[in-house]
Amino acid sequence: MPDARFRPLAGVAHPPWRGDAAAVLAAMADFIRLGPYPLEGPEPSAPPPDLASLSERELEVLRLVADGLSNQQIAERLVLSPHTVHRHLANVRAKLGQPSRGAAAAAAIRAGLI
Repeated sequence: MPDARFRPLAGVAHPPWRGDAAAVLAAMADFIRLGPYPLEGPEPSAPPPDLASLSERELEVLRLVADGLSNQQIAERLVLSPHTVHRHLANVRAKLGQPSRGAAAAAAIRAGLI
């Protein structure tokens, strides 16, 4: 695109419907020359994940997810049923406020938990 330029923004993801949408919109408004976008500050952030509430078994399952194992492989490794692994991961996702097993593992890694 003519006159395009790189505009670094803070954070790790910038879909306009998540995170600091105002910064993304301000960059876009500046690029298409709409004038300054009224920044009201970042959107309220989600509460921090409740990392301390994870049980030792939940952490163990989460570490294996981070290692790339499937629920079936985790069940075999820990001598559990696949349903039990699924329940542990559902509890982990709820405690960490994450939409998927991979996102939960990534959040735990970023927090230095695993």
